[in-house]
Formats: sequence, C-alpha cells, structure tokens
Amino acid sequence: SYKFKDELIGYGGIVNISWENLRGEISFLLRTDIANTKKDYDEYFPNFLILVQNIAFGELSLYRIFGELFDLRPKYSKAFKNSGFILDGVLKAHNIINDKPVDSKVYGLVNNEEKIHPSFNNNNPNVLITSISKKVPLIKSVMKGVRKINKSIKVFGGDSNNLCIGKYFVDEFWEMSKIDELPVEALINFCKENKIGLIIPSRDGELEYFSSVKKQLQEEGISISISDKENILSCLDKLKFSQLKGIRSIPTSENIEDVVGNRIVVKERYGAGSDKIGINLDKKNALAHGAKLKTPIYQPFVTGYEISVDAYISLEGNVKGILMRRRDIVVSGESQVTSTFRDDKMEEEFKRTLVALNLYGHVVLQAIISDKNEVFVIECNPRFGGASTLSLHAGLDSFYWAYLESVKVSIKDHQFIRSQKEFTQVRYPQDFYL
Repeated sequence: SYKFKDELIGYGGIVNISWENLRGEISFLLRTDIANTKKDYDEYFPNFLILVQNIAFGELSLYRIFGELFDLRPKYSKAFKNSGFILDGVLKAHNIINDKPVDSKVYGLVNNEEKIHPSFNNNNPNVLITSISKKVPLIKSVMKGVRKINKSIKVFGGDSNNLCIGKYFVDEFWEMSKIDELPVEALINFCKENKIGLIIPSRDGELEYFSSVKKQLQEEGISISISDKENILSCLDKLKFSQLKGIRSIPTSENIEDVVGNRIVVKERYGAGSDKIGINLDKKNALAHGAKLKTPIYQPFVTGYEISVDAYISLEGNVKGILMRRRDIVVSGESQVTSTFRDDKMEEEFKRTLVALNLYGHVVLQAIISDKNEVFVIECNPRFGGASTLSLHAGLDSFYWAYLESVKVSIKDHQFIRSQKEFTQVRYPQDFYL
C-alpha cells in the first residue's frame, strides 16, 4: 500500500517472481488523478523505487529486478535512470495503444549491496558466532543474513572443542578458551585482529559472561547481539522468571506444598528447561525426582500443547517481528518437527510479554496452550534457538537486522515480511563431503 499523509494513493510491489533465478518485475499503480503529474515523476515514483529495492534486495535476497515502461512517458524513464536502473533493451512496437504501435522499454537493476547499505562496516565487517558445536543450520542462517549486506563478510566460529562439527562450516574457526577461562582482553584482541564487529552468542551458559563484558566490547567498537545482564539473569532463573510482572506464567515454587493439583512438574531452577525434567508426576515421585536435582522447583502439570515463539526485539525495545510454531515432535527438549501457525490475538499477547521482559535481539519463548485455551509462558531463552531457523525461513530475518543495528543502521524501514504460507520443519542429520 502506498500512502501519502495516511491517505491511500496507490499500490505497488514485485510480481512475476522467479525464485529459481532470483528476479522479479516491478509493478506500480497510482490513483488516476495524480498519475503522470510532476509530483508523481519527481517524488512518488522515485520514492517507490527506493522502497522496492530495499524489499527486493534487502528482505527477499533477489538478484535482479526490472520494469517494463511504455514509451509514452519519458519522465518515468528519467526516474528509472536516476535510481540506478539500466536500459536493458527496447521492444519495438510491442504494444498497441489507441490503435498505434508503441515501443516498450525494459529497465533493470542488479543487486548492489554497497548501494543499498552504504553503512557497511569497512573497519570491522566480520561476525563471530560462539559455542558453534554442531549448530550448522545456525551458521548457515547467519551467513545468509549478513551477506545480504555484503558478500565479503566473513563468519568466524568459536568453540572450546577443536573437534566440533561446526568448524567445517564457518569461514574461519577459533579454538577459544572455555568461557569461564576467557579474559575479555583476549576476546577483544581476537576480534580486533580479525576485524570482527559483531558477536552472536549461542549457548545459555555463556550469556551471563557476554552480558557482563558487553559495555567493554562496545567501547572497542564491537557489538554483541545480547540483552543486558539483569534481564538475562531474570530469564535464566525460572523461579524469578515466573514472578516477573507482565508475564502469565505457571505458578512455580521451591516448596512442593505450594503446588495446587495432584500432578506435578519438577525441573532445575537454572539451566536448560529440558535438563532432567520430570513431567506429570504424583507428589511422592516428584519429591524423589527433586532429590536428584541441585535446585529443584515445582509446578502444577498443565495439559495442553507446547509452542515456541521466535521474535526479534530492536535496540529501541520494539518487537520487530514475531512468529509462532508448534512443537510437533520433541526429542531431548528440542523440536525435531515443528510447524508455523498464526493467531493474531495470541501474537499480541506474546508481544506484550516480550516488551515487559525488556530484552534485545533474537528471543525464544516457550509456552503451553492449555485444554481451556489459556496461554502460559513456561520460560524464555534470550538467544537463537535450535529450531528457530524455521522462523527465519518464514521471514523473521534476525541476523540481517542484528548486523544492520550493529553498524548503527535503523531497521525501522526494513520490513518484517512474514510468509503467507505455513511451513513445517523436519530436523535430521545430513552428510557433508570435503
């Protein structure tokens, strides 16, 4: 929709898209009383050409866009040329208009990242993902996202295990010290030596460390896609999380006597939610299970189905995009099969929750929808999740946005274009040959 002062004056977009060849055709229509006017030639159409480039190249990763113009409007040709389009050719007598043959001009533009993103970080262009382990889909997603900015960006992967699978999929591998043995000075030196301007942590156990050194990194010109320490700790502590204002969570207590109901869930207060969890236990077995845990907490068992909510929260604290997915098959706490779905009312409720948490970057909420259709938030992972790549596939462009924000580019005008189609993701091992 194309508006001027909140008034709809036209519409436009990209049609006839060839995904195989990564190209699309520009379409643009204005209200008849303002089409072919000076304001149209000088303002409306040129502005549209800027917007459509951002969508085509920045959001959709197309390689080429083009437009066909009847040779009746030379001022439109000027707008194409001023926006960088090249005259690809002229189709002689291609159309009959008012009983007369008219030529068609075809103007095309090939993706030029430097032009679309003039704020490309020449000093520290590269990216470091930490604790890469075997997170190959994560690595590939980061590469795809940041290389919309510039294809020369290198993606480094760090891990304390020199034998990790992920090392074969990054541009450069760093055998980094274990996180509790890594001096911030060593981290800064590595980033400076390798021109790294953005760090993406990927494991719960390192979030507190990186949030503690976030300010020091920023002073050295190194951004980190992570929330502030206080808010991260509130998410990692499940008891504290359940007591936060603005969160509709399942009642949680360290004392089993506080649990209302006969069936109980027992889990560790800190760490991954699936770690040594006991589900749907009676009181006796719940106590026995809790005795095996370091810091057990107890919750009433709620019947229903689990979902995950992926979201990206901008530096200004706005929910840039949100996408919900069902956890169809879960293995060891991770979604083996997961599928997207839409529910506008539920999305708005989760947006309010995310704003209340005051987080930044990619965030994953785990929630349960009860048999009574009540929504309860179970926990929040303030990082990219194992199955979050499905949300990226459906339009949540977290790493692209994170890189833009790391180089001080506002993402306000870089739109979240959610796929109208729903997808199911099946995660499985795959062979790779060197």
